[in-house]
Amino acid sequence: MGAAQRAARSIFSFIPPNIRPQTTDLSAGVFWGGTVVLGAFWLIQPFDWVKEQFSKSEETASS
Repeated sequence: MGAAQRAARSIFSFIPPNIRPQTTDLSAGVFWGGTVVLGAFWLIQPFDWVKEQFSKSEETASS
């Protein structure tokens, strides 16, 4: 058993075995989290703000 598995087992040891999160549950959570972030970015579309942030950082770095 690897160190990561032992650590994960100790983190979730207080949860009953039949309701502990599985690898697929965590993968699905990461997937849906990314989907929500990308969806919010698409909805808001702050491209002008992003462009300003990058151009400001380049100006301050070159000064």
